[in-house]
Amino acid sequence: MRFRFVFIFFLAVISTLTATEEESQSFGKMHSIVFVDDEGKIVKDGKETGIQFVGLELPGTRWARSGLEEDLQSRFLARELTLEDLEDLKYRVILYYKEKGSSLVRVMVPEQDVTDGILHIIVKETRVGEVKTKGNVWSSARFTRNTVGLKPGDKIDVNEINTDLAFLNRNPFKNTDVIFTPGQAANTTDIELVTVEEKPARVYGGVDNRGNEAIGNYRQFEGFYCGDFLGLDHVFSYQFTTSLPLKRMHAHAAYYEIPLPYRMSLVGFGGYSSLHTKDFSTFMDNTGINVQVSGRFHFPMFPWGKAVNDFSFGFDYKRTNNNVLFSEIPIIAKTATLSQFVLGYQFQDTRRDGWGLFNFELFISPAKWFTNQNKQDYQLLSPGALPRYFYFLTSWKKEFQLPHCMRIGLRLKGQYANQNLLPSEQFGLGGFDTVRGYREREINGDNGFLGNLEFKAPLISLFKGKILCSDNVNFNTVNAKDALLLLAFVDYGFVNRHKKVEDADNTQYIVSIGPGLEYSISPYFQAAVYWGIRLKSTQFSSAPGGRINFSVVASF
Repeated sequence: MRFRFVFIFFLAVISTLTATEEESQSFGKMHSIVFVDDEGKIVKDGKETGIQFVGLELPGTRWARSGLEEDLQSRFLARELTLEDLEDLKYRVILYYKEKGSSLVRVMVPEQDVTDGILHIIVKETRVGEVKTKGNVWSSARFTRNTVGLKPGDKIDVNEINTDLAFLNRNPFKNTDVIFTPGQAANTTDIELVTVEEKPARVYGGVDNRGNEAIGNYRQFEGFYCGDFLGLDHVFSYQFTTSLPLKRMHAHAAYYEIPLPYRMSLVGFGGYSSLHTKDFSTFMDNTGINVQVSGRFHFPMFPWGKAVNDFSFGFDYKRTNNNVLFSEIPIIAKTATLSQFVLGYQFQDTRRDGWGLFNFELFISPAKWFTNQNKQDYQLLSPGALPRYFYFLTSWKKEFQLPHCMRIGLRLKGQYANQNLLPSEQFGLGGFDTVRGYREREINGDNGFLGNLEFKAPLISLFKGKILCSDNVNFNTVNAKDALLLLAFVDYGFVNRHKKVEDADNTQYIVSIGPGLEYSISPYFQAAVYWGIRLKSTQFSSAPGGRINFSVVASF
């Protein structure tokens, strides 16, 4: 989800004065500064003291407003004021509004008599003039306008608009920005919602080595996305995945998202897979099935600057008789059923100096509601597992900027459970998404930690033959559709079982280092290749040693 803002600020500006004695000349001490929203409200009765706001609804919390009052009082009261001080005073008020999301204000000092020590300042928040849309080719302009929800005469809260745009831009086929321009009527701002769209349908296919020894290390997959399903801005996707060789795994996965009013959305997803493993034992059935049906209801609670807060709750239903997709040691047994409630929170602040992306999910299984949801069936698949449990999963991801457009990427992820879990809920390590250089999910546990550290070189466009960096005087990414990234990484993770399992290593860790390469041609091609050098041996991989983890996807 990407978005940017184009702000056209039109603030009242006092002409710049040459540094003369007049600029530093004092016009007296003030014992009160009164902020009003209209010149007609300037009434002097000689009783004004301190910092006062008349007819103004200051944005921000009570503590933020009190902080502003204290700051202005300490800086500008009971001391000689100059024209420079007036400019500083105006700047601090404008800055406060901007930080609280209401940056479209005019701050003016009208002509007045201040011999009584009372200074009046007019603060005018601009209101919405016209709301226009532009660029909606496949998506609904009405939906875009209704999502932002502003009408002529409304106050402008940039934080709220930012949250609205983030919701709109969840659709991967379009990006909506906002442009503010002066309105025709006095004290108004016209809002133009500009949408850049791609054709809202895409077919893709790819190959990777994210399988395992039981079903084959290599997989191929194909599927499609639709970003305007039924012409209602719904998102629908489907993927079919098979192992190589083809007969060992067939998996189907689908996703459907319905946007709702007030930036809410309803999401449904699920899948079905059938597995035929290698014949590890003539006494073991080698046919497995996995079924999942899940739903989530997403809703925002509050905006915070340019950050996005997303809350969700939902339910998972899963049914399986194996652990083949989650372990290098295949087990196929009696069917077990899992049901759990899910509470989630996501905080996203992708500004250059922002807080990054934070996720938290709490999974709770409070009761046994379905057949095969019992201790006996659970423990055939995972020793010590119980049908009543909870666990939480949290992660944080951020990029730190370095000179010359180099970056450091950091990802931390952790899980804690109060019981031994089924394989699908365990914290797995090893492979493309976790600790590179190992096979997929070589080690698993109920509790775990993962840390990924990446040192990233500047992006390079092979088509343009240039480094994509703002430090480069020839920097221009408008037509740069491709990007090559070279990186070096350090991956580390450990897992442990909540309750010890006999004849098993209950606490394990793995670590790797190595180089990587990522290349994309937007939106048609994506490839990533990592060569991980193992620094810790496991039951399945020796150290030192290496493995290439890769993924290649082409779309049309």
